[in-house]
Amino acid sequence: MTYRFSFVSTHRDLIDAYDAERSARAGRHPRSRGLMWFVGVLWFGGFFFLGPGAFRDAPLISFAWLALGVFVTWKMGLKPLIERQRITKASKPQQQLDISFTDEGMATVTPEGGSYARAWAELEAVEAARLGVLLGFSDGVRNWVPNRAFAGDEEKQAFVAYLRGRMGAAKA
Repeated sequence: MTYRFSFVSTHRDLIDAYDAERSARAGRHPRSRGLMWFVGVLWFGGFFFLGPGAFRDAPLISFAWLALGVFVTWKMGLKPLIERQRITKASKPQQQLDISFTDEGMATVTPEGGSYARAWAELEAVEAARLGVLLGFSDGVRNWVPNRAFAGDEEKQAFVAYLRGRMGAAKA
């Protein structure tokens, strides 16, 4: 079986792929990350609004509020924001991609002349996300196929099953 996709990749696609990878890695829904970020801001803000004087009798609690607030605010809010900005600056706003999945592996071609080939043995992870399909390779590179590349949800599910089958066959 062969799959071929042709679509314009945008900054939004790259951000969606980044978010899908974070969700898959952490096992949390994006909304729960937002809630955790809010809790971190509350901890951080609580330290400053209540003031260190409010914790005079319990300096350990004061330090814990500050440390938790800084850590969670950084991890759940600021670090992802900085990474999204880096992704946006490091990539073209739009790029036409033609991706083929054949018996040999995956091949990506861009109109600018870029051509990339991957063997099935390099494919390590396939994650069906709400907005597309995330592919992870052995060298750490990630590829994203957005939902708009598929004719429908059935094709997306069949594609994911195809990739997982190829991934399993390559490891056997």
